[in-house]
Amino acid sequence: MQEKGGAKSVAEELEKINEELEAAVFDMGKLMEKKEFQAIIDRGWKFAKDWYIVERSPLSAMFWKYMGLAYINVKDFDGASKCFDNAAMLSPYDTDILVGRSMVFMAAGKVDDAIKSLVFALRSDPNNTMALILMGFCWGMKGNIERAVSFIKMAADSDKKTTRAVFDSLIESAYNSPSTTDSQRMELTKMKSQLNEVLSKK
Repeated sequence: MQEKGGAKSVAEELEKINEELEAAVFDMGKLMEKKEFQAIIDRGWKFAKDWYIVERSPLSAMFWKYMGLAYINVKDFDGASKCFDNAAMLSPYDTDILVGRSMVFMAAGKVDDAIKSLVFALRSDPNNTMALILMGFCWGMKGNIERAVSFIKMAADSDKKTTRAVFDSLIESAYNSPSTTDSQRMELTKMKSQLNEVLSKK
């Protein structure tokens, strides 16, 4: 009798936790729409005091995905890496998680790892605009402008406005990075010039 009661108590507790996590994820989604990224992080850690509990909910992957995306937007790539690692263990083929992890790799200068993550993302969603943009940028950073152009063209065909905005942001961020060498800045300028021609075409 006690075992049955105990099992019921655990099940009820887990159901309650899942309901609370569902509410937290819903709130985080609304905050993401408003681009209130620090609020997402604060809301997330207020809930996730007990990692053991959070990791056992079906909604955990989405929870950590929102946290990772929020950290990327506040330029905290170490925080983003930890969150995406948690998300990937729970949902390894989620396109947004794979794209997020690629951005973390890029920030760490691990372009080859970023490409590997983007390959999996594009297998899941071949028309994912962000994955195509990032793949183009990665190949440009490796000096393969021809391949970079091919991915940027595909991204622009899907959403030219987003492609232009994200591409310009990536170029500016990489150019102004203290770790970028003068020779790399020359390559970035060359890549920007060639890819601008692609994005300027109707």
